[in-house]
Amino acid sequence: MSKSIVIEVAGQAVAVAAPVPGGYKFVAVKFDVWSLDGRVFSSVMSAERAAAQVLSGSFVAEPQLSASLPAAFEGQAERRVAVPV
Repeated sequence: MSKSIVIEVAGQAVAVAAPVPGGYKFVAVKFDVWSLDGRVFSSVMSAERAAAQVLSGSFVAEPQLSASLPAAFEGQAERRVAVPV
């Protein structure tokens, strides 16, 4: 199994690319790239490129739903919680 690789942009560590079946999972360590957290990229280079684009403002990541939700949430698009006012 491969080891995780630190993703740096402009000399600053912003994430870790963790090997998973089918590619590398982006694990954000800086809030600025949080929109990429949990995405799977085909290569470390593509994850680095996406992080650089997010930081430069030229890439806006759309939310990506996880392929495997816990059984308790299957079939639920959202969960509403009542908050006392």
